Amino acid sequence: MSDPDKDRYNEKNTDIVFYYPREERQGRPSASDMFKTANTRPALARSIAGGRGNFFVLISIVLIAIMFIISLRHSSDQQRTELRLGQNTITLSALEEDGITILSINKAVLPRRTAYTGAVDISASPAGQGELNFVNHRIFFSNDSPEYFGFSLPFDAEEFIVILRTENETVSQTVRKSP
Repeated sequence: MSDPDKDRYNEKNTDIVFYYPREERQGRPSASDMFKTANTRPALARSIAGGRGNFFVLISIVLIAIMFIISLRHSSDQQRTELRLGQNTITLSALEEDGITILSINKAVLPRRTAYTGAVDISASPAGQGELNFVNHRIFFSNDSPEYFGFSLPFDAEEFIVILRTENETVSQTVRKSP
């Protein structure tokens, strides 16, 4: 037996004694450290944008979402216009049928809200033609939701200025004619 083997085995006692180098013990993590690292996941930001490929996918998704929202708002602004009048949501649109321009007004009441009921004066004029010639009309809102109103406009224009007026509130909006 060599000298180190004699140190590990003590002949007087039947116990076996092992000597480990300190560097070897410190190189291995403790049981609590192994438990902590086994139950952790990478942070959300690191997993989404951790690598170059994931980062470009994230940027692509964000850009596509922004472009979609912009195009949706742009296309809806050209054909339909939505506004609030006395807790009512009003959607205005101008349509052309058989050479007659019709101003369509759709009213909806928000759920669990007390909305305005009563007379609403509507004035419409072609936009961008110098002098404004208004056509007036009166409708009456009730508690029903939705309600639809429509009347013809004696103008041949692409855009109209529409003014809605109640006893307490006045709103105006420019409406484009749908193709």
